[in-house]
Parts: sequence; C-alpha cells; structure tokens
Amino acid sequence: MDSRDTEFLGLIDRAVAAAGQPSGGLDPSRGQKLVAVLQSLKGKIESGQLEPSGGVLTLGLARQVADTANSLASPVLQAVGEIERFYQERYKE
Repeated sequence: MDSRDTEFLGLIDRAVAAAGQPSGGLDPSRGQKLVAVLQSLKGKIESGQLEPSGGVLTLGLARQVADTANSLASPVLQAVGEIERFYQERYKE
C-alpha cells in the first residue's frame, strides 16, 4: 500500500467518525448506511480494486450525503467532499 492509499484511508476514517456523531449532520440510520459504504470503499482500496477516476468519475458519496444531510455545512458532508476531491485528483490512473 502506498502513501496515497494511506492518506485516502485516513480521509475515509474521518468521514466514518463524522457519520457516527450526532453532530455529523445525518440521522443515525443514514449514518449507518454511509459507514457501510465507506467500509466497502476501504476494502477496495486495501485490496487494490479501486478503479481510477480518470479525473472525471466520482464515487457518488457527495450526492448521497447532500440529499440527506441536515446542512450543507455538516461535518460529514465536508468529509465526504474531501474524499471525492481526493479520488478525482489522486486516483486518476
């Protein structure tokens, strides 16, 4: 696993922590679903199965969270936004 993967996993861990907090901006059931998606994403990174973004693909996380977040400034939405940016910029190939 390279440093890019390690950094990406750290961003995912921060999003998982935010999703589990009452102040994260999601209701608990939505938070649990997001955590499951993020854990799946971690598994793909750890196994080397995450496909490159080509600089244009997204993971769809921001849309999913934005539709259900209590606020566009919620910590979980901000964390997911960081994941999406990292994926597009650092997983191009």
